[in-house]
Amino acid sequence: TGTTTFSYTISDGALTDSGTVTIVVTGGVASDPVDAGSDMEIVIPETGTHDTITNTIQIPAGAVPAEDAADVFTLVYREVDNTELADETHAFAYAFDLDAYQNGTLLADYSFVEPITMTLTYDDSDLKDMDESSVALYYWDGSQWQQDGIVLVHHDMDNNEIVFTLAHLTRFGLSADTTTFELFLPVVIAP
Repeated sequence: TGTTTFSYTISDGALTDSGTVTIVVTGGVASDPVDAGSDMEIVIPETGTHDTITNTIQIPAGAVPAEDAADVFTLVYREVDNTELADETHAFAYAFDLDAYQNGTLLADYSFVEPITMTLTYDDSDLKDMDESSVALYYWDGSQWQQDGIVLVHHDMDNNEIVFTLAHLTRFGLSADTTTFELFLPVVIAP
């Protein structure tokens, strides 16, 4: 990560022009520039602990204000080590940061005008020791995991696909209740 800037001069013998180029390098996968007037789909394949999760993000036309997309507006995805995120109430199968950048500058906690759709497809191995019926997407608000503003649209457990809508960007985690087994043993009382 970092920023580098260089200048260049071009001449054809008669005309000369100079310019400056600034390159911002961020960790993660950057989308193509977002066009505010068009629908856009970003597919991030082979993610997660087992490289079996695909994250598909659909941005409807108008979700990004024209003034934000007038310059170079991109989304950057970066997977996060989910073992570092667990707390006493959440175990995570998958975690990632999704951030917006305008002209290479992070737009922290970016919110869309209209919700975007996120579809996660996963493998059963991604939910090891987790109850698939309780899978939910959470976001980190800086002090705790929240679900405000994340709407579950559809969960197809037969095809391992879950669809959410959300309107802001930050760190996200896919969590589920852990599977617990209760063992009942008879109590034998000897006379």
